Amino acid sequence: MMKTTPAMRWKKWRRAGLFSLAIFGATNLYAAQDNKGTDFIVGFLPNHSDSISSSFDEIHLTSDVSTTVTVEYPVNSPSFTKTVSVSPGVITTVSFPNTNPAYSWTNNAVTNNAVHAYASDEFTLYMVNKEEFTSDAALALPVDVLGTEYIVMSYGENRSQFAVYATEDNTTVTITPSASFDSRPAGTPFKVTLKRGEGYFTQANVDLTGTFISANKPVGLSNGAACKSIGKGRCDHLFQMAPPVSAWGTTALVSGLPNGVQYRILAVENGTTVSQDGSSISTLAAGHFHSTGTLSGNHVFEANKPILVAAFMEGSGNKYPGDPAMGNIVPPEQFLNRYTFSTIGGGLFSQHHLQVTVDNSETSTITLDGSPIGANNFTAIKGTGYSIATITLPEGSHNTVSKLGHGIFVIGLANRNSYLYPGGSQLGGIIIGNNTPVVANVNVGGTPVVNSALTVSYTYSDTEGDLEGASTFQWLVASDAAGTNKVAISGATNNTYTPTTSDLKKYITVEVTPVAKTGTTVGTPVEASFVGPVVDKERLVPKPEKKEPNEAHTMKNGAHIINLMSGQTMNNINFGNTRVVTPPLGIIQGLKWNDLNGDGKIDVGEPGLAGVIIYLDLNDDGVLGGNEPYQITDKQGHYRFSNLRAATYVVREQVPDGYRQTYPPVHPPVRIVY
Repeated sequence: MMKTTPAMRWKKWRRAGLFSLAIFGATNLYAAQDNKGTDFIVGFLPNHSDSISSSFDEIHLTSDVSTTVTVEYPVNSPSFTKTVSVSPGVITTVSFPNTNPAYSWTNNAVTNNAVHAYASDEFTLYMVNKEEFTSDAALALPVDVLGTEYIVMSYGENRSQFAVYATEDNTTVTITPSASFDSRPAGTPFKVTLKRGEGYFTQANVDLTGTFISANKPVGLSNGAACKSIGKGRCDHLFQMAPPVSAWGTTALVSGLPNGVQYRILAVENGTTVSQDGSSISTLAAGHFHSTGTLSGNHVFEANKPILVAAFMEGSGNKYPGDPAMGNIVPPEQFLNRYTFSTIGGGLFSQHHLQVTVDNSETSTITLDGSPIGANNFTAIKGTGYSIATITLPEGSHNTVSKLGHGIFVIGLANRNSYLYPGGSQLGGIIIGNNTPVVANVNVGGTPVVNSALTVSYTYSDTEGDLEGASTFQWLVASDAAGTNKVAISGATNNTYTPTTSDLKKYITVEVTPVAKTGTTVGTPVEASFVGPVVDKERLVPKPEKKEPNEAHTMKNGAHIINLMSGQTMNNINFGNTRVVTPPLGIIQGLKWNDLNGDGKIDVGEPGLAGVIIYLDLNDDGVLGGNEPYQITDKQGHYRFSNLRAATYVVREQVPDGYRQTYPPVHPPVRIVY
């Protein structure tokens, strides 16, 4: 029998596609796949000190809605339990005063040592490991986005470490070491069996980067190094919670960090070619990595296959604040539109910084704590369409908001100390080779008259279900309906256009370029048929016909009235007909969505609901009758009624169990008593 390698298992998973993610990575198939969740199981890692009393583990909590979070440690038979209130826009901190989860592992063994946090509403969790001269922080991932395939990211051979922990009982984990440790030969898989909340931990004086982790059920992975010197100065704690390989991308946008930064680029497949700023730098085998030297300025790493890129901030020695820290680079496919995040408090750090990566079109509109960051603070990443800014932060809780999505890094510096973590991320599986979005049925609505608005209509679609972003429009003018002498109209880039006198006797059209929020974002432009010629309003008003008295030939009500004289011949007493055209049939279509915050508006990140009945209530009695047409929403929540005659229709939904309708509003509001 042929031996199955970790890279082969990854390829098999990838062929299975998002079906595997749906089974193992989500408890709600229609929930947003991001770092927010209602259930977290996480594991801390040992810091530099061998003394539990000098290192302090904390979790920092925030939420978009008011909620109550319960924290338990360890997961099985907890000795520590605390329930706290979490408010929107505020960071709530939970410390572990009598225990230290980072130091309660048994090396190279299975231990009941994970932390459990849960609530009825989604919240965000950051893991913080503080020690006076060696700290770091990590973005935690909820249970519903965890995967079954990971690769360890670490740095160097001194006290490299990882912990893999289970979310379900009877979890079998296969570990294939990249280097030999504890009598475990490199490249030889071994298995451990875990109960929910148990984890396998190892720390070794070998570089564990490239170690493959595979499980039959979703698991979490924390990785890094107890304390590592990078650049100048002393060592510092490095740790992050690793994303599953399903969430890896092919692009990483980066910028310089205080005191300098190095990057590791890790591959999951053989034949992964990596470039920096458009120039090839390495071809990697599965589980292998490329390390850059010290970099400054803005850069882009790109690959033909999925990669994980981690930033390793360098130390400064004793001259400037800062020491090494580790942070995962979030690919642009996984950017979010808004983040609520916190600096590490308690006065331990003297400086806090925020690094923001955003689409070039939003450098002037993205906000920090409600105020624009300012385009002058951003510098472009050449050839990418993105820009990066690094700005100083006061200690405390903050938020950023944009329309198209952005990425953030939170950075803290102190004398011989630092922390670094990404503020958030989507975690949905990225489809490599993603198809472009498509527009169809592009039409110009309205009458081509001077000072009368024309409007474009079209249908947007995307085979991977990527939502529409900021699609673009360009209105054009030509001499005739065939498009002779067609030119773009300067400044006419909205979804409406009002003809001017310069357009008289000409023909108008519009070109629509579809843009998706995620995936492969820009599609092929599609042009509507020309309308025209453009006329003045005065020419549309017919002048009344003059009628001479006592005419020999008049017309009335579809008949000729002939005043025929003796011997007279009347010619051209004609009748004209035109074929009756049946009015075109219409379409009613829309979206049934999960209004997560109940505000009656479709917000970014709110998914569609599948399997809901939408019907035409022909007798307006509020009940689906046997002869009344109905549709069932598809997996994105869309429905469509076609071939409808012109009429007034009442469109209703059958509200699914456990939901109440927020739009259109119900009067009086429906009350649900729990």
